[in-house]
Amino acid sequence: RPHGEVLPCRTRRSPPRTGRAMSRRRFRRLDALALGLSLIILLALFVPMGEHPAWQWLFNLAHVPVFALLAWLWAEDLLDRRWPLRRRLIVIALAGLAISLATEGLQAWVPGRQADLADLARNAFGLLAGLALHAYRPGLLAGRAGGRDQC
Repeated sequence: RPHGEVLPCRTRRSPPRTGRAMSRRRFRRLDALALGLSLIILLALFVPMGEHPAWQWLFNLAHVPVFALLAWLWAEDLLDRRWPLRRRLIVIALAGLAISLATEGLQAWVPGRQADLADLARNAFGLLAGLALHAYRPGLLAGRAGGRDQC
């Protein structure tokens, strides 16, 4: 084949594997990391808070990196499951927005918390940032980022 020719997704070779057992362990570790961090963050969103005007800007700003990290972890997990890029991005964006809507709505009943459309926008921006990172460098977490995922 000529130098520089891009192979179609069906014939592109997969990254080298070190064995089925190693791959399964990596799946479990990535699953546990994504699920564990998701649960910790979701629980933190429901912790009652008092008024902290001096720190409010930090709490507001934290929504972006938190949701970016979640989106990126979820996307990396689905990459290991061989989901196509477009499907990963759409499913994670929709699930992330649904989770964001639900948590913001439920925060209205948590003492010291309130539902905020600006938080929803920050969550969405974080989701987009995490998905953009994954789309630009898929496989970065698994140490196999060799370029763009064309599938």
